[in-house]
Amino acid sequence: IHADTTAYLALGRSIDAAARATRAVLATGSAREVDDLLGIVSDRMRLDDPVAVQALLDAYGGTRIVHGHTPIASLLGVDPRSVTGPLVYCDGLVTNVDHCLFAGGPGFVTRL
Repeated sequence: IHADTTAYLALGRSIDAAARATRAVLATGSAREVDDLLGIVSDRMRLDDPVAVQALLDAYGGTRIVHGHTPIASLLGVDPRSVTGPLVYCDGLVTNVDHCLFAGGPGFVTRL
């Protein structure tokens, strides 16, 4: 997923439902609906609770969540150049791969 949030659930309780809702907003939505959609996909830092993580996994399936959008360097309070791998958290169920390229992070490739 793009961001570390359960807000996606507002779009639908399955991947297909969320995709249909997103497609509809992008195709014919009002400016307010598009803004609301951007708010959903830009929300962050909501997956530190195992209950929230499990709710997302139960709705959309899978065994873990991989996301970007929230720079690892910002979360850890470190120089982006020092981030050389993903941040795995919430008992291994969530992996953050935002390596902060825009601020000088070197980037990385990780095997999922």
